[in-house]
Amino acid sequence: MLHILWMILKFILIVLGILLGVLVLALLLFLFCPVRYQAEGAGDYKEWKKAQACICVSWLFRGITLRISLREGKISHSIRLFGILLSGNRHGKKKKAARRTLKKESVKKELPTEQKEMQKPDLPKAKDIPKTEDIPHAEAAGDDPREASGKPERQGLFFRIRNKASAFLEKLKKIPEVFRNLFFKLQKMYDTIDFWKQFLSHPQVKDAISFAWQKGKGLLKHIFPTRIEGHISLGSEDPSITGAVLAVLGTTMAFHKNCIEVTPVFEGSNLLCGNVKLRGRVYGYRIVKTALQIYFNKNIKYVINRWKHKEETL
Repeated sequence: MLHILWMILKFILIVLGILLGVLVLALLLFLFCPVRYQAEGAGDYKEWKKAQACICVSWLFRGITLRISLREGKISHSIRLFGILLSGNRHGKKKKAARRTLKKESVKKELPTEQKEMQKPDLPKAKDIPKTEDIPHAEAAGDDPREASGKPERQGLFFRIRNKASAFLEKLKKIPEVFRNLFFKLQKMYDTIDFWKQFLSHPQVKDAISFAWQKGKGLLKHIFPTRIEGHISLGSEDPSITGAVLAVLGTTMAFHKNCIEVTPVFEGSNLLCGNVKLRGRVYGYRIVKTALQIYFNKNIKYVINRWKHKEETL
C-alpha cells in the first residue's frame, strides 16, 4: 500500500516539476529572447498606388512570425508557427474558392425551367389589385375633432396674452436657480484649477514626472530601430519648402543617425520618392525592469495615492 502511494506521489512530483520547468523556460524566453522587427518600403507619391511595403515581426528565433505586406494597393498577411502557416492567403485557397464559385454558377445555369418557375415568387395579378376609384371615402359630418369636442377653433386674445404672461413669469422665477447653478459650476472649476496647480507644483510630483520621463525615454531608445538605411529624393515648386523640409529632417538626426541619404532637388517640380529599410529588437526584461522601477519609486507611489484620493480634496 505504501509502495503504491509513493509511486502516485512520485508521479505527481514529476508532473509538477515538468510544469515548473516549462513555466521557468517560458519566463526566460519572454525576458531574454528578443522580439525582432524589420520593415521596408519604396514608392513614389505620383504613383502611390504602386507603393510597396513589408513589415515582419518575429519571436522565438523566428519560430513565430507575423508578416504584413502591401503590393499594388492590396494588403496581405501571414502568421507562421515554426514554418507552418496558421493564418494567411494561399494560392491554393484562392483557386479552390474560384472553382467553387464557377461550380455554383454552372449549377444555376443548368437548373431546369420548371425549378426556375417554382423559385419565382407569386406576384398578384393586375386584375386583383383594387383601383383607387373603387375605395370608398369616409366622409362624415362628425369627423372634425373640433366640431366633435365643441371647442372653438381659436382662443380669444385675452387667453393668449394670459398664457404668454404666465410663461414669462415662470422663466423669471427660474433666473435665481440658473445663477445659483452657474455659481456652483464656477466654484467647482476654480477648485479643480487650484487642485491641479498645487498638485503639479508639489516637489514629489515634479520628481516623479522627471523620473518617469527619464525611464520612458530610455525605453523608447531601446525600442527604436538599431539600423536604418535608405535614400529619399524630394523637391518642391517652392525652394523654401524644400529647405524647410531639410531643416526638419536635420532635427530628427538623433532618430535615423544620418543613415538615410536625402537628395534635395531644386528644379521647381514636386518630387518625393525613395526607399527605406529599418530593423530593431525589443527585450522583455527591459520593459519589465522599467515598469518595476517606475512602480516602486516612492514619488510615483505618492502620485498614485494622491490621484486615488483626489475627489476628497476637490
